[in-house]
Amino acid sequence: METIEQTMIELHIWPAVALSLLIVLNIAVILVQKDDFKLKKYLRIQATAWTTLMSMIVFTGVTVMAFYHLNFTIRVVAMIVAVITMSSLEIRRHILIKRSRPN
Repeated sequence: METIEQTMIELHIWPAVALSLLIVLNIAVILVQKDDFKLKKYLRIQATAWTTLMSMIVFTGVTVMAFYHLNFTIRVVAMIVAVITMSSLEIRRHILIKRSRPN
């Protein structure tokens, strides 16, 4: 039973670490990239990775919560608020990138 618990925790933490690295990479690319067209193309391509990682984090978080029969504590509510906030910021970013006209 301990290996299942450990695997579930690892499957929840690794996408969070990968998402943090992707955020750092995106900030670096934004600061370095001077060509708006290439930047727009990169940000649209990496949105797939971003969405996949966010989905993995949400799914594994819900699975862990169900497995442990956790109640809604302040930590769990804070994670839910963080996911909703990051998702809304991602939707806003996607709309802005879609409307942008690099010249």
